[in-house]
Amino acid sequence: MSKEAQQEQQVRDFFDKHAPAYKTKYGRTDTFYEYFFYERLHAATKEINFAKKRVLDIGAGTGSLYDFLQMNADVQEYTAVDISAGMMSQSNIPRQQQLVGRCYELDYPCDEYDLIYLLGVTTYFDPKECKRVFDFIQSKLSTGGMAILTFTNTAGLDIKLRKLSSYPAKLLKGSEKVMAQDFKTYTYTLKEVLQMLPEGLEKRRLIYLNHTIFPFGKILPGPSVAVAKRIAKRLSNGPLLSSLSSDFLIFLSKVN
Repeated sequence: MSKEAQQEQQVRDFFDKHAPAYKTKYGRTDTFYEYFFYERLHAATKEINFAKKRVLDIGAGTGSLYDFLQMNADVQEYTAVDISAGMMSQSNIPRQQQLVGRCYELDYPCDEYDLIYLLGVTTYFDPKECKRVFDFIQSKLSTGGMAILTFTNTAGLDIKLRKLSSYPAKLLKGSEKVMAQDFKTYTYTLKEVLQMLPEGLEKRRLIYLNHTIFPFGKILPGPSVAVAKRIAKRLSNGPLLSSLSSDFLIFLSKVN
């Protein structure tokens, strides 16, 4: 088995294993995860007109985006993709709207989509896989359409501290944390992402996310989230906010 295939299998097995408890564990009962996941979801959907749009959700997981759209939008078509059938089995997404596998190897009900989402997924993509997915997005996105993606931010202090903690975490046998797993995770700078874009995709907007710092986000979630929200209000996009953010959200449009 190639390293690439082994990485994918390890990631898939991890999420299949944790799928039954995923919504409960990473839901609104946890102050930090509620902030982390729902800040991302709100930022990715704010100011987007979903009316009669065709939406492709890559890495749909347990269906957070689908649940939001069901309550707040009138989309024409929604298609969910994930390598983990276990995760999607825990979602409210109708089975006929689910596709399991790599996004660029599947057959779709629509030739093009107006909105393509990729939230919380690129952490498991090496640069080669990122490039494949970007090329797929460029081919599948309608002209004038929008792709909304998140990346783990190399420049973020939170990420730097997590990396320092990752080796000790791997020594904790039985740990269920992502940082303790054998598969690799990847971080990116904005410059690296922009350099991977194929012709026809252009950056429109950038939002920095999650201004908590490890390990305080878990040890003191309430105060950490309160400070993070104040940081978001007071700082505009720039080097300082980037250094205080674990992730960034980028909006890409297809111009031709």
